[in-house]
Amino acid sequence: MIYDFKLLYNESVFELTRINFDETKAKAEIDAIFNFCFKGTNWNNDRKILKRIRCCVRQRKKQKPLAYILGSEMCYGLEFSVGPGVLIPKPGTDSYVEEALKNLEGKKSPVVVDLCSGSGCMGIPIAYHRQDALVYLVEKSRKAFFYLEKNTQKYSLKNAKPIKADIFKVESVHNIDLIIANPPYAGEEDMKFLPEEMRYEPRMAFDGGKDGFDFYEKILKKWLPELKKDGTIILGAARNTDRVLDLLKINGLKTNNFLDSYENSMIIVGKFE
Repeated sequence: MIYDFKLLYNESVFELTRINFDETKAKAEIDAIFNFCFKGTNWNNDRKILKRIRCCVRQRKKQKPLAYILGSEMCYGLEFSVGPGVLIPKPGTDSYVEEALKNLEGKKSPVVVDLCSGSGCMGIPIAYHRQDALVYLVEKSRKAFFYLEKNTQKYSLKNAKPIKADIFKVESVHNIDLIIANPPYAGEEDMKFLPEEMRYEPRMAFDGGKDGFDFYEKILKKWLPELKKDGTIILGAARNTDRVLDLLKINGLKTNNFLDSYENSMIIVGKFE
């Protein structure tokens, strides 16, 4: 039996528009699903392809993130394997990587530490574009670390060193040129109102404690003494932006910050004065 895939395509787009997707987004996602389901499949096996497509569309209708369905997400031009248990790279992550690479210009064989590394979507592009850098990627979660190692191996990066550890208990790295982290910064109230799609992602990637500020003081206490005097620290922040800026200034850093428009958060850059 030959199936009408054009009809199935139109039906699938319509199904996504029923859950408040605009048509442009629905078509883009169904395009991605069709490409994924046809990839590496015998085109003569219409029944198998049909079953895969319908399964993917059902999952998406339940708000399961598209990246989890496809098993990957792009960041800074690189493809990252992702799945349940690891935070999905967001479009705004590119801005962190771009800022990091800019601050490493002119530094020879820099040492970089990526804290709360997750899939490695910040540290791995840095290592990829700066082959002379030594990049440590620290991640506590067992599930997330699986993807971190997988993504590091995918690009054969000998200068990227995944470390499975608590960022506050791991042995410190010394003489660091750049520290980068987008730590959990959602407070208790924020956690109650996470969008349905984000509830599929690991809670620990968002939960920053009662007021969303738990990680910042600890990060600075543990890691700032290891930062070189001409080094840079890059942090993501949202509702506590002013407190984070004040904390950096108290610790002797001059700060600059700009908006990550995708996540409605701030990217904060600190340097010793």
